[in-house]
Amino acid sequence: MTFELQDGTVVSPSTPLFITGSGRCGTTLMRRLIVERSAAVIPPENYALGKVEQFTGASQEDWDQHCAGAIRRATTNRKNWRTYGMDAKDAIRLLSSIPPQERTTSNFWHAFHAIYAVAVGKPSQSRWGDKTPLNVDRVDHIVSIFPSARFVFMVRDVLDVTYSYATMGLKKREGNYLYGAKRWLDANEHIKAHLEKYQAQAIVVRYEDLVMRPDDTVARVLDFAELPRSSGNGMNESEAKDIATYKHLNNALGEVRGDFIGKGRSGLPAEVREAIWEIAGTRDLQRFFGYSAD
Repeated sequence: MTFELQDGTVVSPSTPLFITGSGRCGTTLMRRLIVERSAAVIPPENYALGKVEQFTGASQEDWDQHCAGAIRRATTNRKNWRTYGMDAKDAIRLLSSIPPQERTTSNFWHAFHAIYAVAVGKPSQSRWGDKTPLNVDRVDHIVSIFPSARFVFMVRDVLDVTYSYATMGLKKREGNYLYGAKRWLDANEHIKAHLEKYQAQAIVVRYEDLVMRPDDTVARVLDFAELPRSSGNGMNESEAKDIATYKHLNNALGEVRGDFIGKGRSGLPAEVREAIWEIAGTRDLQRFFGYSAD
């Protein structure tokens, strides 16, 4: 049911779309293309949504505390929060003004994204999505809040993900090949389990399909999520602030191309490739998603 916040912002709860995966698998590019080709808003990564517990209190005092606590979590990474273009105090004030009869955890996030939409110059009633790779570990919790949520699970060749993680320009990951491989394994094991549990609510998109056939691939996602198509709705500067801010995301703003396919096989040392295949479960999972395990 539609409701209004203190400043007149209209909130229209809808079915959210969650884009997730291992990281370095095309989630940022998918986010950009969905925003460009639909009327949806998808903020920068949200490290609070998958962690904030269901709110069960009823008093105004408890609700205010819930709102403040959730925003504190969202703003823990200050650099990331700055890319939202939202003022934390204003957000808490507006979220605290959700009408008493509408105070649920799901409506908190519907309102949060309505506030974000206004901040980036979009209608507050826009359909919204989330693009946070870490949420691949939190799908059960998300479904407990949004029972009808839709999920796009991005997958990519383990060797390419490993190579990308180790060359993405972050000091703690530079050259740390097995970190990326183990993250890939953990995330894709979760995806496989989620596909069995939430079959009707999820689709898998291969990175290779996204970059080689972007029109058909994004159209499939929009149909799945029941998102209306729009033209001339490019990602504006405010929406793309995080992609421009973080060097390891910059490529997602450029031309969609397949240059990075196969980088792992050509760029990883032979001993690293062999070490990846020796990680238990990697070959089977690689084959499960349609990739060569040689």
